[in-house]
Amino acid sequence: MLKSGVHHAVNPDPYRGAFGSDAEKYARDVQEIIEFGTTGQVAGFISEAIQVRYTDAAAGARGAS
Repeated sequence: MLKSGVHHAVNPDPYRGAFGSDAEKYARDVQEIIEFGTTGQVAGFISEAIQVRYTDAAAGARGAS
């Protein structure tokens, strides 16, 4: 469930993302959310730049500990 006042931008994933490796389109998505989804006065901005992709080998190594 999304809370009112919380907006989510498209995940900027160059491999599987909606816009591929086009960083300008991802930035435009954030800009449009601010312009059209808010009053323009952003109280906070949280960004998580870490993306982890587990392979079968890594999953096995984690289970071995």
